[in-house]
Formats: sequence, C-alpha cells, structure tokens
Amino acid sequence: FHLYSLQHLIATIIFLFLPVALLLIFKEKIRNYRYENILRISIGVFGLIFEFAQYGWHVFSGKNYDWREIIATTLCGLGVYLGSIAMINLNRTISPVVYFYSYGAIFSFMFADISHGFDRFRFYAFFVLHGLIVFNTVYLRVIHGFKYDKISFFRACKIMFPILILSVVLNHIFDMNFFYMNIHSQHRNKYMVFHILFRIY
Repeated sequence: FHLYSLQHLIATIIFLFLPVALLLIFKEKIRNYRYENILRISIGVFGLIFEFAQYGWHVFSGKNYDWREIIATTLCGLGVYLGSIAMINLNRTISPVVYFYSYGAIFSFMFADISHGFDRFRFYAFFVLHGLIVFNTVYLRVIHGFKYDKISFFRACKIMFPILILSVVLNHIFDMNFFYMNIHSQHRNKYMVFHILFRIY
C-alpha cells in the first residue's frame, strides 16, 4: 500500500464517498422503508462484528500479537463502538459525540497508516471501519434528524478529556501510544499531524 496511490484513491471512493453519496441519494426511500430499523441495527451490528473480526485476525494470524494493539486505544476505535451503539439503539447522547470523533476517521482516510494491500484482510478492516464511523454519523443525521451543536461538542470533549488523561498514565506504564498521546513511544504513528491534532484536542 502506498499513500495517495490509485489503490488509496479507489479505497477512499468506495468506502468513504460512495456509501455517503448513496445514502444521500436514497435518503427518502430509506427513511420510509418499512424495515428501516432492521437495516439500521444490522449496520450497527456489522460494525461490531467487523471490529471483533479484526481482533481475531491479530490473534489467529500466526504472528505474535500484543494485547495493546487489539483494543480500542484510538479515537477511531472508540468511534466504531459508540457509532455502532448509536445505530442500534438510536442513542441521541452518543451520536453527536461520534460526529465530532468522525473527523479523526476522515483524517485516517487522508493519511492512511497501513502497509497491507487490497489482498489482505487488514486493508479492508481499516477502510471499512473508518468508513462506518462517518457513514453512521451521516445516517443518523439524515435519516433520523439527529442534531450536532456546540453542546454536543462540549459533551464530546468532556468524555474525551478523562480518557486522554488516563492514556497518558497508561502510556507511561506500558510504553504505548494510546490515543496518540505519547510522541516519544516506539509505537508512535508515523504521521505526526495526528499527534499534534490530538494534543491540541
């Protein structure tokens, strides 16, 4: 995989822009669909299944895996869980929080930090899960009229602040880079823009 290659462009179109475009085009049909609730819940469950499948890949891929690499220790990992829960139970408290976290997913598309190509599961796990974070947010906004305002932003910050403080402590103990809060870690992300953005956040 190479950043900004044709492969990267195609993946971004298929997993980010196309689903959102189709959602906007068919929003009225989806909104009036008799089994819309089943569709919505299925999408939420699919996200959780795919996230756990990623953990399974780490465990059963035949490589030595590190437990610190298969838990939701990034904004996007947290976004997958919260977004799926909001899709399943129409949680109006969680969804606005995920909306502000979804900007991180968009950055992940722009600066995709993966080494696997289209012939590997991790390639699809990366793009599908990040795409779902954005899709779930747009779905709840367009189909169910969820609102995202300043109160939602402060709620997102209120939830994130203690998580970031805890991450600093855990990073010091385990020499990891939970939520990109340890720029000196050997596990740091190679795109320093994330470190800067999350520290400002």
